[in-house]
Amino acid sequence: MAPGKAKIRTQLAVSRLVIGQSRSAIDDLRAAIELGDDDSQPGELLGMIQLRNGDAAAALETAQDLMERQPENPFHPNLAGSAYVALNDLAAAQSSYESALEIDPTYMPAALNLAKLNILSGDLDQAEDRYYQIIDENPEESRAMIGLANIYERRNHVQETVSWLEKAVAFDNTNVSTVIRLFNHYMSMGRIDTAREMILGFNEEQPDNLAILESVARSELAVGQYEKAARALRKIFSIENKSPSRLTAVAALQMEAKDLEGARLSLKTAIKVDEKFVPAYASLVALESGLGNSEASLDLVNQLRANLPASSAAAIIEGDMLMRRENFAEAAKVYQAGLEIGETSELVIRLYHARTQLGEMASAFEFLEKWAKRHPKDFNARKVLASGLITMGRLEDGAAHHEKLLEERPDDVGILNNLAWIYQRL
Repeated sequence: MAPGKAKIRTQLAVSRLVIGQSRSAIDDLRAAIELGDDDSQPGELLGMIQLRNGDAAAALETAQDLMERQPENPFHPNLAGSAYVALNDLAAAQSSYESALEIDPTYMPAALNLAKLNILSGDLDQAEDRYYQIIDENPEESRAMIGLANIYERRNHVQETVSWLEKAVAFDNTNVSTVIRLFNHYMSMGRIDTAREMILGFNEEQPDNLAILESVARSELAVGQYEKAARALRKIFSIENKSPSRLTAVAALQMEAKDLEGARLSLKTAIKVDEKFVPAYASLVALESGLGNSEASLDLVNQLRANLPASSAAAIIEGDMLMRRENFAEAAKVYQAGLEIGETSELVIRLYHARTQLGEMASAFEFLEKWAKRHPKDFNARKVLASGLITMGRLEDGAAHHEKLLEERPDDVGILNNLAWIYQRL
């Protein structure tokens, strides 16, 4: 054995992980395990990496080896429990977590994991009891508070959810995701001033955090402070301008803030980063079209069409642009051409709407009914058809399609209400 060399290989593995060389890190950790018999760190790191990489079977094997080497370490059965969860063996997972607590009754990860396991198996009451027990014994354990917030959120108990999130943030204000959850709840409850005051406070402490900056922008928009919102969004752009999805989301908020030049720059940058990122094209075409820049809009559509020749995305974007201009005949032609590239539910629904706007009701319904018959699992198309049939007074046909929709989603309130309305009139 060479414990000194084992430590070096472990440190090398950690360095490789930092730069994203996961495979090489695994090789180093395996070598470290062979070189040193006493240190469990290489095996523990290896098991966590295997779990993160989705190789639960390998992680379980690593955990079992660790348990043989160091049977008194609670981390090892806890690791095995997480591997069993990934393998969907919840009974074995529970046994492993309980073993960890037998070794150390105060081992918090296993206690928390048992509560999470209860939630996975649908036993919210048992999970709730576990979290309360944890908090009774550890009054500042914010992870248990978050767990209780999760349970109450699943029960749609908003006040209790917010109360536990507030307590979690009070005890641990470094967990940004919990801060953002609390902010979102405040916003949805109409507590705009509370949300704004809280997020501005966190922004002072973490001025470059992207999630906090985005929330700052949303809170400023809610109170009509467009320039302050735009300033926060421009800062996001200066920090992170390599993610097309984030840039497109930022652009949407910039448009709300009336910063159209900022939105245009964000969307153009998103397309520059990924010339096939469809949402950025859709947003930029809508922006340019809304400003009356027809030539720029068509140039973007043609650019996307050239980049994705086998996709109907360009047809959808161009057709939508024409629909906004109320040029329904041309929109219908574009959607039809898109269907020749590839049939999708989105295009079918759009072509139906274009035809109804042209007054071609009979052909529009015939077209959509044929599609629904050939694609009985297309929920969205059938829902549009069912609603259209009601509007046209074809109640029996509308009821038949709503009944099929109800088979897919028996708890859908909108479908149930529509059916009740139809039954009253038949």
